[in-house]
Amino acid sequence: MEAADRYYNAFFKHFEQLAEQPLLYPVSNVRDGYRRGVCGADSVYYRVDGKTIEIMAIIGRQDAKKKLREP
Repeated sequence: MEAADRYYNAFFKHFEQLAEQPLLYPVSNVRDGYRRGVCGADSVYYRVDGKTIEIMAIIGRQDAKKKLREP
């Protein structure tokens, strides 16, 4: 239970960091305009739209290009 809580809380800390510093992480080569931040073993793909941060995907040890390819 404690490990699950830490995992869960880590995401919200990461999201707060993204809100405060949206350009902190580099643009990803997976999809135009996406940035990639790392939270533990997971990659958080997001984009910045003005003052809004949109979380597009959270991917663990998976193939990001396959999960984020154009529909």
